[in-house]
Amino acid sequence: MRELVYLSDVKLGQFLPEVRALPRPQIKIKTDHVDADFTKTAGERKHARLEKIINDISNYAQWYTAAPLAPGRWVQFEAPLNHLRVERFGDLVLFVDHGAAAESSTRLILHGSARHLLIDNPPVFTAPRGEDVDLGNHRQRDAESGCSGASIFTKDSIELLLRILEAQPNASLDCQPNAPSAVARTHLPDATARLLHAVDDRLHPETATLLTGFARVTADIAPSTTRDGAVRCVVASPLYVEYAPPGDG
Repeated sequence: MRELVYLSDVKLGQFLPEVRALPRPQIKIKTDHVDADFTKTAGERKHARLEKIINDISNYAQWYTAAPLAPGRWVQFEAPLNHLRVERFGDLVLFVDHGAAAESSTRLILHGSARHLLIDNPPVFTAPRGEDVDLGNHRQRDAESGCSGASIFTKDSIELLLRILEAQPNASLDCQPNAPSAVARTHLPDATARLLHAVDDRLHPETATLLTGFARVTADIAPSTTRDGAVRCVVASPLYVEYAPPGDG
C-alpha cells in the first residue's frame, strides 16, 4: 500500500486515457426508492488512475542521476529528502536532498504547490517582518493556478527566494538569523547553488526522509564548483512523492 506525501492533481489531469480504456462506472439503482451504489469512490478511481499512470511512466522514465536530462523528461527518484514550504511565494513547497547524502554528486530539488501536500506541518519559511520583497507576478500566478511553481526557477525569482531563506534562523547552535543579502546579477546555476546552501544551512540532514516517486524535469544544471565540490543539480516537479517502502535503500 502506498503512503503518499504529495500528489499533483494538476499533473494527474494532464494524462488523457485511451478511449478504449475509459472505465465504465458500475452503478446500481433501485427504482422503488433512492438507493444508489457507486462501487468505486472518487478516491478509489483517482488512485487506480495513478497506478495506471505510474505503470506507464515506469516504462520510459530515467533515473534522476542519468545524464543528460532534457526538460520535460520523466525521472524516477529515491533519496533522503527534507521538505519545506515557502509562504508568500506561490505557497511553494520544496523537497531537497542534502549535500552529504547526494547520490553521485547530483543534487535533487523538487518543487510543487503546497496545496498538493498530503502531510501536515512542514517547516515554513516566510518573508521577514518589515521586509519588502517584491514577488512580482510569480506569487499570484502560481497561487491561483495551483501549479508546481515552474516560474520559480528563473534567475530573478530564485534571488527573491534566497532573500527569504537567508533571513531565517540558521540551523547552527547560535540560531541567529542572517541579514538578507542582495543577490544580484547571478545566473541560474549560481543562484541554484546559493539556494541549496541556504536550505542546507537551515535544515538538518538527520531529519531527511527516504522518499520515492516520479517527477518531470524542469532543468538539468551542469556541475558547478561549490563548497561541496563539483555538484550537478536536477530540478524537477513531482507527479507524486511517497515514503519508500521498508527495506528499500
